[in-house]
Amino acid sequence: MKKKQAKMAVVDEKPVPCFRCGSSEIIQIAAKCSDLCRMTRDGKTEWGYVPDGLGLGDDPNYVELTYCRKCGQMQNEEFRAR
Repeated sequence: MKKKQAKMAVVDEKPVPCFRCGSSEIIQIAAKCSDLCRMTRDGKTEWGYVPDGLGLGDDPNYVELTYCRKCGQMQNEEFRAR
């Protein structure tokens, strides 16, 4: 028997256009992972809370990111300056 996929709540918000290509196809993701976050950097894997300073949000319990579906550009303020 197939497992039903949970439906996500839909909230209508007008997205700010991509600062690289101007597309309005902006994807926002927020996922609670608490201390179960896994990150691999330079071949080393670490487990723990969401690392600070990577543009993934301000809360160590959540991964939060916004990106353009059309061109793939991350939309967080940290990436806007690059």
